[in-house]
Amino acid sequence: MATRPHIVFVDDEPMALAALGNRLRKYRTKWEISFCTSGDEALGRMKVRPPVLVVADLGMPGMDGNELLHRVQRDCPQAVRIALSGQVAADAATRALSVAHQYLSKPCDVDQIVEIVERRQRLDALFGNPEVVALVAASPTLPPAPRTYAKLTSLLALARWTLDDIVEVVEADAVLTAKLIQVAASPFFGFRRPIASVREAVRVLGVTMVQRLALGLEAEQDFPPIPFDVLDVEEHARHSSKVAARAAELATREESMDAYVAGLVHDLGRLVLAMTKPDDLKAIRAIAPNDEEAQLALERSRLGFGHPELGAALLALWGLPNTLVTAVMSHHDAGAEGLGGLLAKAVTEARPAANDVPWERWDESEGA
Repeated sequence: MATRPHIVFVDDEPMALAALGNRLRKYRTKWEISFCTSGDEALGRMKVRPPVLVVADLGMPGMDGNELLHRVQRDCPQAVRIALSGQVAADAATRALSVAHQYLSKPCDVDQIVEIVERRQRLDALFGNPEVVALVAASPTLPPAPRTYAKLTSLLALARWTLDDIVEVVEADAVLTAKLIQVAASPFFGFRRPIASVREAVRVLGVTMVQRLALGLEAEQDFPPIPFDVLDVEEHARHSSKVAARAAELATREESMDAYVAGLVHDLGRLVLAMTKPDDLKAIRAIAPNDEEAQLALERSRLGFGHPELGAALLALWGLPNTLVTAVMSHHDAGAEGLGGLLAKAVTEARPAANDVPWERWDESEGA
């Protein structure tokens, strides 16, 4: 019989925990659920039984949610860490960006909790190796999520937010602002009129797509520096941008934006390998320096998994949709269906000219 996953909810308001317990009653036969009113109580429960998921209110007195999630990262590194955003100070929400994988509004959406838990339980079977998710979740060097993406996610988790709030977060990142406007103005996505501001870009693209684009456009920026002899990060970024542009061209207009985001993040797993297994990655690249398929075969034979699984696991922990997760996992599989197959084709077609700068072509849009 499979072991029930241990889920820990931490909130200093007993009434909130009681209400959550009532809504989760039918899952008690499937999960072991701990409801704790303090960080110390939660840590004690975790020592007895390591959790797969911890949901912590950021605004607790004493040990707040940030401190608790940092302790979870240290003591139970394989757990998915969820920050519960209620009425908390801006500095507390900002500090959560360095440790939380995902964000939920208060009171918790039970359906969202169920989806996160069941998704986490499916990941090991999906990747065929429990070490994949464990390696990604446990690594202290990997970013929990790109900062602007995380800020947008935490903002959208609140009960109330406005267009002005979204625009303010995006405009705080000058590079993201420029790229977002450029993307919104690109004929790839069918927007023919000029886009001149973040506000207009958000209105045209929609908040959900702006959030995904923020992740795709900044995902690689938030990784710590990687030595050149381990991975040429600039070449890696050029290739990812080229794949994204080609994927957008191959996709239908309705799918082009998701295809573009998938292309941007398709090789995140190589960055994960560079951070977690640098010596293995160097050795693999030395054996097959110009053959990506051979490198992938070596990754799987030597490590038991490859960079597509690692990238997909990281996106899953960040809460990205299954369509993007599975597409990234299958970006070397030409026979994959849907977005995965399209992405695999874009990867293949992008290889011969990996040194091109794809953003230049977007400057040639109508009216430029």
